[in-house]
Amino acid sequence: MGDVNGVWIEKGGVRSVDLDPHGRLKLLSIAGIFQEGAAEHARHLGVDYYTLIPEDLAWVLARLYIEVGHLPGWRADFELQTWPAGNESLFAYRDFLLESPDKSVIAKGVSSWIVIHPSRRIPARKHGVFSRFHVPKRERVLDRVPVKLDGISEWDTEKTFEVRYHDIDINGHVNHTHYLQWAQESMTYDFLSANIPVSIEINFLAETVFGDGIVCRTRKLDGHGRVFLQSVVNTHNGKELARIKTVWRNEKE
Repeated sequence: MGDVNGVWIEKGGVRSVDLDPHGRLKLLSIAGIFQEGAAEHARHLGVDYYTLIPEDLAWVLARLYIEVGHLPGWRADFELQTWPAGNESLFAYRDFLLESPDKSVIAKGVSSWIVIHPSRRIPARKHGVFSRFHVPKRERVLDRVPVKLDGISEWDTEKTFEVRYHDIDINGHVNHTHYLQWAQESMTYDFLSANIPVSIEINFLAETVFGDGIVCRTRKLDGHGRVFLQSVVNTHNGKELARIKTVWRNEKE
């Protein structure tokens, strides 16, 4: 449908590649749908990658929070709505609402983005990008913004990975959806099979590139093992790349 009063609206359907082993829409796919909607709206608003890169400017996702409603199956239709939700200091906020045709919520999301100078990999402090588009007068999809997560000094388990060629995006670094993948791959198959995500929150702290070694460290925050805090670290230089907090519920509850 395109832009309607400052809100980007597009319809789609759940593809087979979007499904987990139990036939449910994957959390990674939800994040991917959000990313595509944000990119298409940025293009419509004239602040997309190809417009900004000649100015040595680019968007980088800094924080993301997603609340999950229900997870539909294969070929289920959905509608995505996304819109700019204001800005503060270096952060520009963007909201997401993913719904089924009956208006039942699949997922809601709030995100914060910064503009960087890609040639120097530093935040751009004087760029004027935020003033190039309109922020619609619309209620926030959630009564919160993504927050800074605590780090962890102790962990219960860890798992190592290596950055592959297909993990890299157009900006030359790992796409944010792969951090979600590492986080979930660090959990057991039995746990993922028996539980459904309730929410996920990510802080992106540094970039990583092809060939880097990665370790994802996981700590349980509750006695029932349904709340986790994870730290993704570059094993080559010890730099923390991301912090991820997830909340789960048993599928039978």
